Amino acid sequence: MPNSHIHDFILDYCLSEAPPNYAILLKGPWGVGKTWFIKKAIQNINNKNVKELYISLYGINSFSAIEYEFYRTLHPILSSKGMDLAGKIIRGTLKATLKIDINSDGKDDASTNISIPDINLPEYLKNTSDLVLIFDDIERCSIATSDLLGYINHFVEHQNYKVILVANEAELEKNEKYRIIKEKLIGKTFEITPELDLVLDKFTSDTRTEKFYNPHLDLIKQTYSQSKYGNLRHLRQALLDFTRLEQKLPHEVTDSQELVAHLLQLLLIFTFEIRHGEISAKDISSFKFGWLSQISSSVTEEKTAIAKLTEKYPRIKNQELLLDADLWIEILDKGIINDTLITKQLKNTKYLISKKTPNWIKLWNFRTHTNETFKELTNEVWTHFRELKFLDPQEIKHISGMMMFFSSKKIFEKSIQEILIETKICIDRIREAGHFNERQKLGFRENESAFGMAFFFKESEEFLEVCDYIQKISQEAYISTFSTIGGKLIKRLPVEPFMFSEALCNTEKTNETYYDVPILTGIPPETFVASLLEVHTDDLYDACRFFRERYKARYNTALIQEKEWVSRVKEIIEYEVNSRAGTLYGYCLNEILEFSINEAVSDLENFKI
Repeated sequence: MPNSHIHDFILDYCLSEAPPNYAILLKGPWGVGKTWFIKKAIQNINNKNVKELYISLYGINSFSAIEYEFYRTLHPILSSKGMDLAGKIIRGTLKATLKIDINSDGKDDASTNISIPDINLPEYLKNTSDLVLIFDDIERCSIATSDLLGYINHFVEHQNYKVILVANEAELEKNEKYRIIKEKLIGKTFEITPELDLVLDKFTSDTRTEKFYNPHLDLIKQTYSQSKYGNLRHLRQALLDFTRLEQKLPHEVTDSQELVAHLLQLLLIFTFEIRHGEISAKDISSFKFGWLSQISSSVTEEKTAIAKLTEKYPRIKNQELLLDADLWIEILDKGIINDTLITKQLKNTKYLISKKTPNWIKLWNFRTHTNETFKELTNEVWTHFRELKFLDPQEIKHISGMMMFFSSKKIFEKSIQEILIETKICIDRIREAGHFNERQKLGFRENESAFGMAFFFKESEEFLEVCDYIQKISQEAYISTFSTIGGKLIKRLPVEPFMFSEALCNTEKTNETYYDVPILTGIPPETFVASLLEVHTDDLYDACRFFRERYKARYNTALIQEKEWVSRVKEIIEYEVNSRAGTLYGYCLNEILEFSINEAVSDLENFKI
């Protein structure tokens, strides 16, 4: 068993009747399991009736703070709230004034009058003469290393205490004086190696779902070993994160052992690499393309991040990330688990294909089929595609991309150019049938993937031409609905003037917003002014607030189409102001003209196209 010799030595060291007059150092990098190891060792020495005093020095910045930790550990009741006065009285009996000579040159190197605990406490407080002192997180203490180790040396050299230090020695060695002090204080140094089997049992037990992890223990061990980081803390975090994810998924997903193993493997790898600083969560967005491109890259080219991971983790199925990059980023970077969307995308994977799975998704997982099944699916999907049975723009991208890819590999008889022409014809016919009228919200990686699956052939000119064509036709279809939408919107102006303006501004207060599309071109200026004149004078300001805010974002060049509309509205308002001169309503209209509409005219004049 790893570290068993260290356990044995510590036990002998603590049971020795003669004072050793040296401390033991347990070293190892952060996350290797040093604290876990020493806590287990404490159990062993306690079983031999040896008492210990364990203190973590993480963040401690003074010797008095160390003293208080001694006191708090020895007397938790007296250090609790409500016992502060009694605690101060008794704590006063624990102090002694000492001078500490760090380098044995006869001079006091540390501050005088340092208060340290008098370990030989009064009998009625406990006999602590056989205590083993354990100081963890030495390198994370805010006290200067030389002062701290000189302080600890007093317990070893002058009071004959057995002391165990736990530290990441690589950090201590950055201090030039460390090696000199180490020779005086530390007699034995042991390096802790991860006790994976024992720790993994504890970690899975902590998740309270250890039975769930039992079938995947070998995968966890292998992935952890391949990381070469030896950081048990990162492993524990990954398992806790995966447990949180798994518990939000339905049984139909988690019952698939293969799917769970694949998902677990990816989360482990991403967590290890991100926590170690080798990649960021955002890098995942480039992984699928990276996997495809590494096959053809020359040996002289610098390897992509995913190429390096593929070499490091040979079993990684990075060509199938199971989830969209955006979902992975949410999980790893923000702790967000969109279980509805995650479940939907996992159901599209090859692991959960069923009779209910759409044939085009079955075709996306083409590597899982026989040649006969592949041909049947290809012909059926293409036929249904030409029969306009696929209306979703993302489905159209998937199917056209797959067919182009199959054509490029000589496993589909249509040429890429034929597929491109047929796809455009289908898009036109779908538009003519009244579809594509809904506004298409473009994502950051709109042409990368959809439904948790990467688009095939997505780097080709032909596929990008399909994407551009869908965007163009969708935009035209949406613009054609402006008169209908405008007709509904203008009816709100007299009754809900504030909400009318909200719908035209960039705001989170309403889901119905047209802040970035020239929707006003669908409302005749005369109709707008007629509705505005029905608004009470007290509500005119709210009704016309959009004029001041709508055109501030000059990057939104689509709104330049409303320039003529605003100018015409200004002309009509000016006429109404003149015709109502000398009236309160005329005065309020003029205020709107001066402080709202004129500002909109000025903003549109300054638009940069």
